[in-house]
Amino acid sequence: MLLPQSGQGVNADFISGAVIAPHQKITTGGTFRFNHKLLYIANSLVNHHIGLEETEDGVWSIYFNTVLIATLNERDYIIRG
Repeated sequence: MLLPQSGQGVNADFISGAVIAPHQKITTGGTFRFNHKLLYIANSLVNHHIGLEETEDGVWSIYFNTVLIATLNERDYIIRG
């Protein structure tokens, strides 16, 4: 499984044969943008990058390096860890 490392300028990578969205940099407030929404993930991830992979219709897996840290349902924009 290949994911963007912190600080890499990667536009898209492959996970299990599926294209993940461009990686997202976590802001100083612990948030990232997804579909024009600002979502909170964690202050401990500030200035790091996360990768997103759509696993089901409207359900995204959120990765930090190779570790699955949460899922995001784009219907209600709730992150579950």
